[in-house]
Amino acid sequence: MSQAGVNKNLFVNETKVHPDQGIMNIGKQCHKCQQVDFLPFHCEYCKFTYCSNHRSLDSHQCPVKPQEKTRSSQQYDATAASLFPDREKDKIKLENSINNATPKATNILGRNGAQGNVIAKFAKFLRLQKNKKSTDDKVMGLFKKKSVPSARTKVADMAILRREAKGDTKVSDTDKIYLWCLYINPKQVSDNAEEDIFSNIDVHKEKRAVWVSKQWSVGRALDSIADNLSIVNINNRTRESDERLCICKVSDDELPVLLETSDRCLKAFRNADLIYLVRGKI
Repeated sequence: MSQAGVNKNLFVNETKVHPDQGIMNIGKQCHKCQQVDFLPFHCEYCKFTYCSNHRSLDSHQCPVKPQEKTRSSQQYDATAASLFPDREKDKIKLENSINNATPKATNILGRNGAQGNVIAKFAKFLRLQKNKKSTDDKVMGLFKKKSVPSARTKVADMAILRREAKGDTKVSDTDKIYLWCLYINPKQVSDNAEEDIFSNIDVHKEKRAVWVSKQWSVGRALDSIADNLSIVNINNRTRESDERLCICKVSDDELPVLLETSDRCLKAFRNADLIYLVRGKI
């Protein structure tokens, strides 16, 4: 072998190069326009290769593109209705939805229906208490005008109330409001016995002394009173009016009042007030 043949064999690799691996074959030819693109796109549906100008399914008219829109395309498929919604139409739809929904009580009259006409029945309880034939002047005195007690009597009564009261021990003395509370549970009696039971309730003997914080809402006070008097309270777990507790009182004009749970104790209560913790329909 000649010296030239030896040198040729030393520096020339005669291995056959794959058509896709040469320097001139870095790019790929577009199946649509036949142009070479150095960043080709391979279609996963028709399996052909395309340039950047024909990479989308629509641009190369993919023969096997899916009929349904993908999730990503639906996400950005904005319409005129979505970009410019009809506010007036939406408002009418919302109002109709509210009107057709189960009404929620927003005032005393509405709450009467939702909670079994509490005010009317509470007024009945007060009337029966007032009209019952009894010699118990203390009970009768709760519902009629009487002479103004002396300062000494008020101090003595307040001392008894403070001594007997129960409440949250975390409430400071300066924030405490002392109250008398009477629990009324009509579910304990039958409908026929309702009037007799209401008439025979001895307010003076059955009322209990409690304290609440003037910083609380009436709703929180209700929870605290029920807890300290060991009264079952499931207000936070039920919408049944027969099971819910509420707080009533008699106004200065001797009118029955159903207190809102959102009211503040500072405005709703005064020391030595008599309040009524009522369960459901009475």
